[in-house]
Amino acid sequence: MGFLSSIYLWLIPLATLPLLIHLFYNKKYHLVEFSSIKFLKDLEADSIKRAHILELILLIIRTLIIIFIILMLARPVIKNYSFESYLNNNEPIYCAIALDDSFSMTRINKTIYIKDIFLDKVNSIINTLPEKSQISIFKLSNQNLIFEGLKEEFSPQMLTGKMGQGSIDVFEFVSYLKNQGIGINKEIHILSDLQDYSFKNIKEISLKDWNCFIHELNYIDNNLSISSVEIKNDIISINKQINIDVSIQNNGNNNAKNALLVLNIDNLNVGQQQIDLNAGESSYYRFSTVLTDMGNHTGQIELIYDNYDLDNSYLFDLSIPENINIGILYDDFDDFKFMGNSLKALNDNFKNLTISLWDDIIKNEFLLINSDIVFVFGYNYISNNFLETSILESLNNGANVYIYPSSSDEIDNVNNDFFDFLSIDSSEIDFVEYKNDNGVKILSRNLRNKDLLAILGQKEESINYTYMNIYKYFSLPNDGRVHIAIDGETIWNEYSIGKGSVNILGFLPTLEWTNLPIKASFISWIEYLATRQMDNLNKTYQVGDEFNSFDENYTIILPDQKKYEYNSSPNNLFEFPVRGKYIFKDKDNIRDILVNPPSNELFYNKISNDELGELFYNIHILDSDKNAESEIKEARSGVELWKYFLYIVIILILIEMVISNQFFRRN
Repeated sequence: MGFLSSIYLWLIPLATLPLLIHLFYNKKYHLVEFSSIKFLKDLEADSIKRAHILELILLIIRTLIIIFIILMLARPVIKNYSFESYLNNNEPIYCAIALDDSFSMTRINKTIYIKDIFLDKVNSIINTLPEKSQISIFKLSNQNLIFEGLKEEFSPQMLTGKMGQGSIDVFEFVSYLKNQGIGINKEIHILSDLQDYSFKNIKEISLKDWNCFIHELNYIDNNLSISSVEIKNDIISINKQINIDVSIQNNGNNNAKNALLVLNIDNLNVGQQQIDLNAGESSYYRFSTVLTDMGNHTGQIELIYDNYDLDNSYLFDLSIPENINIGILYDDFDDFKFMGNSLKALNDNFKNLTISLWDDIIKNEFLLINSDIVFVFGYNYISNNFLETSILESLNNGANVYIYPSSSDEIDNVNNDFFDFLSIDSSEIDFVEYKNDNGVKILSRNLRNKDLLAILGQKEESINYTYMNIYKYFSLPNDGRVHIAIDGETIWNEYSIGKGSVNILGFLPTLEWTNLPIKASFISWIEYLATRQMDNLNKTYQVGDEFNSFDENYTIILPDQKKYEYNSSPNNLFEFPVRGKYIFKDKDNIRDILVNPPSNELFYNKISNDELGELFYNIHILDSDKNAESEIKEARSGVELWKYFLYIVIILILIEMVISNQFFRRN
């Protein structure tokens, strides 16, 4: 226990006044003579005993009344021992206020402005501060300092700016504060919906000399969110059914009834579903559609239910390239013949493949440099024809390069300059040939890339399903992304180089090496290889992601149609500020990039009070149902007891009055 006005404790000696008065009064004796005292003498013992007890009780009560009056004036408090209390409320405080302006916070209030969401809470905090306290107010989305100065200098107009559409990390804010603050009284106030991911790694930073107030803001009644959209097809082709799975989460406190989920392709409604979803639950919903035209198509999932629209829309890309340039290098045409027939069949169907063969590339290396897909058959002839540089340029442009062995390759000649040029270790490449006619079966456990389950013909994983047989192969290093492995030996490995990738395959697509060319899944296999998109301009981004693959100067048209001129340099990265469609223009191309809200903001996972208690040494979590100002004052100085002492004084006075009346009647 402590006292906020301890000077009044010097009045405690006044509590002896009832005793002094009692002693002084009892010194005055009066002798009264009676003619007969027979009956008085009989009552003397009883009466004197009762009078003395009543006098003693009154003495104690009157003393306690004075003591409790003095204690009440001294303002006693009980300290919260999990919190560093300030017993001197007149001492200035260094107060850092963190505003969670992440995407999920806008669920609390339909407004997009910081002032409208946080003003009342910030005012409550500042009203509790002593004079000359120092204040710093931060936006957590970008650690932007909104205001810094004395309490007397703050005005509500200083809470300016819009809410962000990205994520936050409290770690950066806490790291900044570690060496900040003046004096001994230092406070942190975090105003947030307490998404758990926002508080990761804080425990690594010691803030023992800081008191932390957590203000939870979460007033969601009706809110459905589109949490993810997944294209289930491994390959998107025209006139083939495309399956799209949409995950919906109910982040509100109420059950959702008769919500409408809509699929749009290029701003045309192609499907819709009615959904019901209980509070706190999530569920998947599937759409199926067909594309009849090649080119870039923008898909959009819309949720029509609540007025909070920032999480009611999700953009995704459905692109079928109008033209894919394929370059093919080979030492022996027979190595390529099965794949060549498959590529011709694909092109007859889609007519979007431009194939450049060995003879064409030798005459014009730009056909190789500008290829989207490069197939290389054979390890040992590339260096002899000085094609490494052209292949590397194609990789830097975002190409997928597939390198197969040649039927004429020998293990002794595998360690060559071509692999060294690509910085790939070929020393561990070994040749394996099975003596039996059936070779080795490729089962589901061999397919490390699970996309291959459907591509090779089996939609569900099955131990007994044989995808293909391998009769001989080169075992490869496993230091990249392994797609297929046999008993721990890699036969398809992938490395990222430049903007593209190099795929090393340890077997040829011929009947001497595998039975894959005569399986129905072979065409799907070739289509998958020929249409894999590695250009990251075609992927979907999230707010806050950085686009760091520029090699040109761009004009970027933002979703609000404002223009941003980007000048390429190693350290100049463009960060997507808001959701929507971005248009990138350079001297040759116009490309769209789709940006969605951060995925971790779409799910509401609140950090528990126990977890918060582990992150901060001195923490007080405010009860949203109580007055914020009174809670802050109590946490800062302790719980005041003066009103309880007042109740005790009143009760003691009433008791004293009853006993006194009885005593004086007797006397």
